[in-house]
Amino acid sequence: MSVTSVQVPARPRGVTAPPGPSNGEHVNNTEMVRKPYHWEMSPVVDTDDLIDSHEVAKILGLSKINSVSNYLKRYPDMPRPVVDFGKGRPRVWLRPEIQEWAELRRKRSAD
Repeated sequence: MSVTSVQVPARPRGVTAPPGPSNGEHVNNTEMVRKPYHWEMSPVVDTDDLIDSHEVAKILGLSKINSVSNYLKRYPDMPRPVVDFGKGRPRVWLRPEIQEWAELRRKRSAD
């Protein structure tokens, strides 16, 4: 089985560095203070680990996918979606986070 990883670039295509010194420092004209300018790198995610509400419901043993939204409201420790486009739009979770949380819940209920 091959694992495919996708690395998100530090800056979207077509986006150039802001105007300013070429030495990597950004000048704030209002304060005239030099501050380092850097881009944060997004974590590398295995695309096979991305799951939707259907798969989350299956892992949690829920019969209806609407129950996933109820779980998000009821359990503050439930992993949040890594991608949420808003009401009525798809949400995406990381499978390992959901599996770990489901296992933790099973252990708690068994005690």
